[in-house]
Amino acid sequence: MSQDRVEQLLRAYEVINSGDLDSLTARLPADFELILPPMLPEGNAYHGPGGLQQLWETWNAAFDGFRVEVEETIDADDKVIVMAAVSGAHKDSGLQMRTPSFAWVWSFDGETPVRMEAMPNRATAVEALGLSELSE
Repeated sequence: MSQDRVEQLLRAYEVINSGDLDSLTARLPADFELILPPMLPEGNAYHGPGGLQQLWETWNAAFDGFRVEVEETIDADDKVIVMAAVSGAHKDSGLQMRTPSFAWVWSFDGETPVRMEAMPNRATAVEALGLSELSE
């Protein structure tokens, strides 16, 4: 069952990168929660499908060609860690940027994603989920 969750998330990132966020947010529950680390300028908690939409619009307004580049997935029962970087060209300066890969920890209720928490790196996410056997 959790491999289905991984596939669901990979498809969701494809949808995000296509810009069709409405079809993705329509599938999220009203109590969906998105948590970003405080080190990010927009570090905050976003709630509901509208919260994800708000964050996407903030990032998309600042960068041309904004993309999330999935590098690895880790299936952890009712959670999935997605290691991904973001990239794009800053709209004001035109400078290309690509972040280091960071962890997006997704929590599920059944097959429904109910929470996504971004963490600074793989080790932090693995430790937070108690997956010591995956530590590098």
